[in-house]
Amino acid sequence: MSSADVVEGINESWNGIIYAQSCSCYQCRAGPRCENEVMDCELDASSGTPLLFEDFWLNHPEAHTHIEAHDHLGYAFSHHPALESAIRGIHAMVGNAITEGREVVLGIGSSQLISAAMFALSTSGATNIYAEAPYYNAYKSYASFWNTSRFQWSGEVPDGNGSSIIEIITSPNNPDGRLRKPHIPGAKRIYDHAYYWPHYTPITGPVAYGDTDVALFTLSKLTGHAGSRVGWAIVTDPNVAERMRAFCTAAGGIVNENQLRAISVLEHTISTQGEIFEYGYQHMRGRWDRLQAIAAKSQRFVFQALEADQLDNWFGTRHAPSPAYVFVQCVDTVRDPDCYATLSSGPGGIKGRPGQLFGSTPDYVRLELLMRPEEFEVMATKLDRLAGQ
Repeated sequence: MSSADVVEGINESWNGIIYAQSCSCYQCRAGPRCENEVMDCELDASSGTPLLFEDFWLNHPEAHTHIEAHDHLGYAFSHHPALESAIRGIHAMVGNAITEGREVVLGIGSSQLISAAMFALSTSGATNIYAEAPYYNAYKSYASFWNTSRFQWSGEVPDGNGSSIIEIITSPNNPDGRLRKPHIPGAKRIYDHAYYWPHYTPITGPVAYGDTDVALFTLSKLTGHAGSRVGWAIVTDPNVAERMRAFCTAAGGIVNENQLRAISVLEHTISTQGEIFEYGYQHMRGRWDRLQAIAAKSQRFVFQALEADQLDNWFGTRHAPSPAYVFVQCVDTVRDPDCYATLSSGPGGIKGRPGQLFGSTPDYVRLELLMRPEEFEVMATKLDRLAGQ
């Protein structure tokens, strides 16, 4: 089947992805052509895989990456200059970060760079890693996994001098989309800005970093290419940048093919003046409009309050954020003491991530909003039905 047949099948008649040897149905679809809707299925909304952008790239085949079998056979212990140029170019175009006079460190997704930053910033004895709850659940995992005397996870605001603390500030925050600021004076800081792009929040200006701060971004939430595992850090201190690079190199470096794909999609984004931002924003805004209409008639659960409207320098309009996740709270803790269980129980449930994973309480559960449009419709229908019970 030709590539044109694949695009036509997905967009017009299929509810799945056609591969060379098989067809993979979307969630809650079944049948030889994925033609059957299965409403009593459990929809998995626990991930953050940005399949929302799949249709955008299907309609832009010119952004392909072609690699000959003989190309780039060697190991990749350093980044491709064109990738660094594209990263600096996308930030200059969007206006969400200043890269001039700062170093760019590449990693296998921002996940690797979080660990690299923890190692690079913890140079003076035991260091406490802290993030205000609710926090991205992987931070605790990364800080605890290494079982090192250099640093350890702290669930509470640590005592002592700020210089012995690394504070992680996620803005916009995962799971609730809040715009976060640092709380601990004198602490070293890791800023996770994976969602500071026009699809998710107004761009009010470039984020600011101190001399010892590290700011993280990732390709996955910008263009949707999570499987390419490309992330980058913007670092002011050359010594911190060098220690981060040493960590990433010891972990195997970054893959050549991944870098080439990242170059293609970033250069396409720049050349089209951010066409993907309009696409992403319209979908995310529409999803939040739908969710807020559902929440307005529910006495069983509420969603997080969105930040106030702000002037967005990218679109030139005032609007509210459209976060990548909805942090659901079950309001009747007698009837629904465990919100995760409430949403996932029985046929037709929705599987999210329990609030406890984010340092919150069992009355919360996080649901992703980055799934394909067809799957979001299934989730919205399930939530609408639950709201009426």
